[in-house]
Amino acid sequence: MPSEVTRPIKIAIAALGGQGGGVLEDWLVAVAELHGWIVQATSIAGVAQRTGTTVYYLEMSPAPRTPAERPVLALMAVPGDVDLVVSDVVMPEMDGPTLAKELRTRNPNLKIIFVSGYAEDAFEKNLPDDHGKFHFLPKPFTLKQLVAAVKETMAA
Repeated sequence: MPSEVTRPIKIAIAALGGQGGGVLEDWLVAVAELHGWIVQATSIAGVAQRTGTTVYYLEMSPAPRTPAERPVLALMAVPGDVDLVVSDVVMPEMDGPTLAKELRTRNPNLKIIFVSGYAEDAFEKNLPDDHGKFHFLPKPFTLKQLVAAVKETMAA
């Protein structure tokens, strides 16, 4: 995890139900805790019932130097207030590239990692116009590959 981070990092994970979003959330929590970070995670209620997609929300922050510096993490996600989106490419209703286009209308600098069991060129026609501004992580991937993708994406 980057040591120069001074505020909580907010991550949203959008995944087709049953496609590993919960496992991905668990991995990110484990990595944060392994590095001594404070972390909390939740799923966003109601989304899965309406769309078939599960959205997880995580906040993580470096451990404070003193108890007075302990961050206050949100009790719930604030719409649009995320630093990184990890999204499956194939989802019902709205695919990952379409989601990215929508989210970037609100936050042009949003960091995005797409994950998919399909090759990147299989969905290239649906990529955002600024498709150089995302990271692609093919499934299956290891925890080490995930950590590298998050570090690279957050540093860009």
